[in-house]
Amino acid sequence: DNIKYQLYFNNDAFNITDNSEYGFQCREIKYNDNTPIGYNIHMPIDVNLKGIIINVYGGGNIYSQEKYFNYPGDINTTHWLLLNEGFAVITLNLIDILQSETQQIFMAEDIHFRLHQSINYFREIIVKTPEIIHQDLKKLKGQNCFLSGQSFGGRTAVRHGELFPNTFDGLIAFSPALDIAQHFQNFYGYVDYNFFNDKVDKEYRDIDSLSNKLIAANWLCPMKHLENLKDKLIIIHNKDDHRVLIKSTCDFFKKACTENKVASIELNLREKGSSLDILEQNLTTKGHFENTDASYLQYNIKQIMNFMNNSKSKSKVISIWRAHDNGILSSRYHNKT
Repeated sequence: DNIKYQLYFNNDAFNITDNSEYGFQCREIKYNDNTPIGYNIHMPIDVNLKGIIINVYGGGNIYSQEKYFNYPGDINTTHWLLLNEGFAVITLNLIDILQSETQQIFMAEDIHFRLHQSINYFREIIVKTPEIIHQDLKKLKGQNCFLSGQSFGGRTAVRHGELFPNTFDGLIAFSPALDIAQHFQNFYGYVDYNFFNDKVDKEYRDIDSLSNKLIAANWLCPMKHLENLKDKLIIIHNKDDHRVLIKSTCDFFKKACTENKVASIELNLREKGSSLDILEQNLTTKGHFENTDASYLQYNIKQIMNFMNNSKSKSKVISIWRAHDNGILSSRYHNKT
């Protein structure tokens, strides 16, 4: 409640409610004059600026867009704490929200690449000419800039590092879906369809056919392009994640350790994530989001701060063997639940 910040935003193309009374509505940004980029820039006040975090959203679909817009002033607890530490936190709204007519995991290749081109274009503005958005933002020029995301957004952060290596100063991925086909098979292959009634999930009954479609759509999958990753990366994943199994994260880490000698990757596995969403009765999101217990949050912040400051992590280093072991346990746990 005591965190002080100034807000700069523009989401005109996304028809998001005007929040100008809470900050400055700035100029519209478009990539190639036809691809709008919505943004919400939260600038810390009364602290030394330490860097920039650009955050991309997680999974959504055309039927529930309103849930996945990034609204001005709406960031998670981890980002609030990083804002308090002196990091500018920026959330984006991108082209897939406007043009994709399905879930993100079935995003068309052209929309996918325009999404990543937009992220890269916005990063260049923020670190090179931020004053074109607002004069107050010129202090962002030359600051270290990190890309973060959760779930599909974590996938987006890692995949962006593969498509545009050495542009961001580091990548931060929370519970990322790093092997899209495996994630789909694990999640939809076990889910009880009697639990779902809406039209979105009824589209995904033919598991084998859709899995083959995802295997063919390799532009989405960070696991298949790991050799292109050059950036440093921190992955934070909860062991009790019901939505994205830690197995795919452990498999990604093992493959990176053996096949990619350039990227620096730190894997942090946490015991417990978010609790069961009683209000929405959504069993599938248990463990997928951040644990809001103070000790868990402080630990995560410490790990992320060490990562961004190039400090050596004081947590136990996850070895290839531990990743392998946790991947096996993840499969057993998921099958049982």
